[in-house]
Amino acid sequence: MQDQTMLKTIRIFLISLLCVSCASHDDSIPGYPAFHDTPMSPLYYYQNLEEVKDVPLTVQGRIPAWLEGEFVRNGPAIIKGKTQSVRSWFDGLGKLHGFTFENGDVTYTCQFLKSTVYRNFETTGELDFDGFAQRATNSSFSLVDFILDKPNPDITNANVTLSKINNQMVAMTEIPLPVVFDKNLNTLGSFDYADSLPKNYSFESAHILKDPQSNAMWNYLIKIGLFETTYQIYKIPPGSSERQLVASIPVSTISYMHSFSLAGKYFVLVDYPLRAKDPLKISDGFIDAFKWYPSEPTKIHVINRETGVYQSFFTPPFFSFHHINGYEENGKLIVDLIAYPTPDIISKVNKYPFVPDPDNTIRRLEINLAQGTANIHQLSSEHTEFPRINETYIGKNYQYSYAVHIRPSGNGIIKYNHKGSKNLYWFNPGCYANEPVFVPHPQGQAEDDGVILSVVNDLNKKTSFLLILNGKDFKELARIQAPHFIPFGFHGQFFSRFK
Repeated sequence: MQDQTMLKTIRIFLISLLCVSCASHDDSIPGYPAFHDTPMSPLYYYQNLEEVKDVPLTVQGRIPAWLEGEFVRNGPAIIKGKTQSVRSWFDGLGKLHGFTFENGDVTYTCQFLKSTVYRNFETTGELDFDGFAQRATNSSFSLVDFILDKPNPDITNANVTLSKINNQMVAMTEIPLPVVFDKNLNTLGSFDYADSLPKNYSFESAHILKDPQSNAMWNYLIKIGLFETTYQIYKIPPGSSERQLVASIPVSTISYMHSFSLAGKYFVLVDYPLRAKDPLKISDGFIDAFKWYPSEPTKIHVINRETGVYQSFFTPPFFSFHHINGYEENGKLIVDLIAYPTPDIISKVNKYPFVPDPDNTIRRLEINLAQGTANIHQLSSEHTEFPRINETYIGKNYQYSYAVHIRPSGNGIIKYNHKGSKNLYWFNPGCYANEPVFVPHPQGQAEDDGVILSVVNDLNKKTSFLLILNGKDFKELARIQAPHFIPFGFHGQFFSRFK
């Protein structure tokens, strides 16, 4: 009887602990506005069921001869089912949109990620699954799978980012495993890491980073254990599928962290006071397990990537989705990011692109390793999101970033100068640019020698086009009309033929 009581106690503890992957509604977090097909936010902004392959596109302007490869965008394209919508835009079913550049011609393909939840939607028309804010009718939690640390058997709804691991193109979200796809955007299955680190009941950043010097991939995961929860920093050597543990940081609570920075030989993880502290109270959806603690500091964990030794620093509270970049300079670590005073933006995303009062700014963290201090200050009052850089400058001293520039009458693109006052802008009233991706010239010498690619939604014409800008002067090089309206999405990547 005593053994049975102990087993029951352990089971209750595990379920309560692991509900951070199932999550809950907390009255301290604002609710999500429901999706409605209205004139102000029609359904086609977020949903397009059509799949097409190799559609030739008309080019207005000039495509640089060196631009050869696939530009792929990722993001939600189904947010409404037969009887329900997703609670959060972040839970929309992922779809890939690809533009292939070859010999001056451009073709377009779009395919849904054939995830487990997408296959269920095909069969039932319902959106019944565990997600960022979504909660399945029947929980998928398995005590046995947790104890045995079994990999996630599902193909995840990897609707956030795109990358390449061990020469395989993958789509990623904030839970393992990544999803492999080919250049025709066909889903090939899950990417199975060749190691013993957690492959289920854990969380990781969708923004895996490639060190341009070593070509190793870097990321972190949050391992929820029976007796200890840790932030685990890992690297994947080039030509490998094995995650190698570099550092493990024990934590008593977990923070919602979407991205991180490399800064020279350091890995910088920013732990915001949006934390899951009381798993016993969570019940409906991952993000609702987290509560904002405005009286607590933001923690910055700095990990030496060579030794695994780490230090922790503190600043006043703030929140961020996206880091821009980091580097070492004069004995300090510099980390730039898009910061918000609170995480209220999480509950406003369903109104994207009409986000009321985004209240975000470009801010800089300065970390003095010798003195053990950190401070944060504002670089610019511009409202921006989805920042990108020339990725050959990841972890290095850099000058430029490119981001969506949020304005009242449309979202443009900004080239932000981190070392001066002169910024460059692209803007058309009524047009809403998606994330701008910088593609460096293969023989380029300057940091901004390349082009910007961005899918732009023209809400006046109800159309979408791919915009190509010169990276140096931001002059428009070409527009390529898409065959249909491409729903607003998250992140993209250019897979060059030269690599």
